Amino acid sequence: MRNGIQMLVVSGLFAATLVAAIVLFVPSSIPAPSVAQPETQQPMPEPQPEPAPAPQAEVKTYTNAKPAFSVMYPETIIYSDDVSDMQLSGYIPVCDPEQAVVCFPVPKDAYPGTNFESAAFAVHLRSDLKKQAACEASDSGEMPDGEATINGVLYKKFSFGDAAAGHRLEGENYRVFRDGRCIELSTRVATTVFENYEPGTVAPFSDDNRSALQALLERMLLSFRFVNGS
Repeated sequence: MRNGIQMLVVSGLFAATLVAAIVLFVPSSIPAPSVAQPETQQPMPEPQPEPAPAPQAEVKTYTNAKPAFSVMYPETIIYSDDVSDMQLSGYIPVCDPEQAVVCFPVPKDAYPGTNFESAAFAVHLRSDLKKQAACEASDSGEMPDGEATINGVLYKKFSFGDAAAGHRLEGENYRVFRDGRCIELSTRVATTVFENYEPGTVAPFSDDNRSALQALLERMLLSFRFVNGS
């Protein structure tokens, strides 16, 4: 009997020890659930106002009846088809008053305080060049400068230069013989000789000025197109 009681006591102690071991093992074997940390809220960027677009000069369209063509030009330029106006477009006129159908002049005050004189895009009807061969050949003061296609029409291109009494004229002429007529498109820039001025009285018409001006003239040139099958 005593042996039975001892066995029960031993069995009870063993069971208690086993339970205690399980209780101690389980918490140390299973990791505690992690607690999610709240995300740090980044401040929202302040909305930035969009810059206002730069004002654009209005573009107008000039149309001519015969020969029929159109040219787009900025509203800041006042075109002229008056011969007397063209005669005053520079010491060496940037638009030929004897040949020009229309002249789009850039006035001297476009570059005040410099030796810039005048500039223009012009459409000339070269009545003195009555044959295609003459229209496509170099004229006085010109040098051949290849070809150019403007709105589907192929032109002969020539560099142009002239000088007189302290004035210089430079530019390009584009000619095509079309329907029995020699049409010439011209971009020309006139300046006075900077070295002729007293030091400090004027600033030079710079390369940057010339590039900006040439870009304006070329936009008008590239807008030229024949219309109505002309």
